[in-house]
Amino acid sequence: MELFPGVHRIEVHYHNRYLFQHILVGEENLLFIDSGVASTPAEAIGPYVDKEKILKGQSPFLLVTHGDSDHSGGNSALNELFPQLTIMAHRFDSENIEDPNQLLKNRYNELAYLGIANSEEKNKQSLKNMGDKCGVDLALSGGETFRLSADWKVHLLHSPGHTKGHMMVYDPRHRMAIIADAILGKGVPARQGGMALCPTNRYTGMYLETIEKIEALDIDHLLTSHFPLISGKEDIDKFIAQSREFVSMVEAYILEEAEKADAVSVSDLILHVGQKLGDWPEERNFDLFYCLQGGLEELARKGVMMPEENPEGIVWRRRS
Repeated sequence: MELFPGVHRIEVHYHNRYLFQHILVGEENLLFIDSGVASTPAEAIGPYVDKEKILKGQSPFLLVTHGDSDHSGGNSALNELFPQLTIMAHRFDSENIEDPNQLLKNRYNELAYLGIANSEEKNKQSLKNMGDKCGVDLALSGGETFRLSADWKVHLLHSPGHTKGHMMVYDPRHRMAIIADAILGKGVPARQGGMALCPTNRYTGMYLETIEKIEALDIDHLLTSHFPLISGKEDIDKFIAQSREFVSMVEAYILEEAEKADAVSVSDLILHVGQKLGDWPEERNFDLFYCLQGGLEELARKGVMMPEENPEGIVWRRRS
C-alpha cells in the first residue's frame, strides 16, 4: 500500500511475525529498502511493482540495511527481476551481505566456539532464506544523500548496534524514518499477539548511540521491518524508551547473575533467564546471545566485568 505519496509498504508473511518491505518511488530513481528472504522478490516485491506500475523508467536502487536473511536474502532474486539494479550497503556489513556462508558464520554462529550455535537444520533453513551470493555495487559509509526526484532527497544514515553496518533512511519531506531493525523496542511482536522474538542487538554501546540518533530526528512516523507503523510523538517516544529500557534490563540481569555466581558465561545466562527479559517463546531465548554478549562486552568496557578463558571456554567475572 502507498502510505504517503511515493512511499510504499508491502506486508509479507514471515514465520509468525510481520515483515515489511519499503519502496520509495521518485521521478528519477526508485529505492527498494531491503529485499526480504530469497523468495520475497518473486512472491511479493515483483508482483507489487507490476500491479502498482511504479517503475516507469526510473533507475532502480536497493539499500540493504544490514546483513540478515530476512533483509538481504532476496538480493540475488531482486537483481534478476531488475537487471539494472544498483545494490548499496554499508561497508561494515558488505561481506556478510554478499556471501551467505559468511553471514551464517559471522552472525548466526558467531559464538560457535563457545558451543552456542544453531542446529544443522536451522543452518540449512537460514541458507535457503539467504539465497545466492550477490555482490554489493556501492559500499556506503553513512551520511550519504540519495536523490529520488529533483525536490525529494533522503539521507542514508549509519545506525549500528543491531549489526556494525546497519543503515536507516531519514526522509525530511515526509517527516519519517525507515529504520528496519535499528532499534527493536522490548521485542518483536507476533502477528497473533504476544512476543515472537527477543531484541537481537549485538553491539550495546553502538545501539545506545543509535537510539539517541533516532531520538534526535524530527519525525512524525517511524517505519520498521517488524512492527506496525508507529506514528505520533507519544508512540515514537514510547518505542524509543522501550528500546533503551531493554538494554538496562539486560545489564541488570547480567549483574544480578554475576552476584550469585563466581563467574557467568553466555550459556549460563541463557539457561537461567526464563522470562526475566521478556515473554517470547522459551525456545527463542537462544537468540539472546546477541544482546547478552553485547552487554558483557559493554560492562567490560566500563570496567565492571572482565572475561577469562578456562578449559570450557570464556567466563565473565565482576571486577573487585
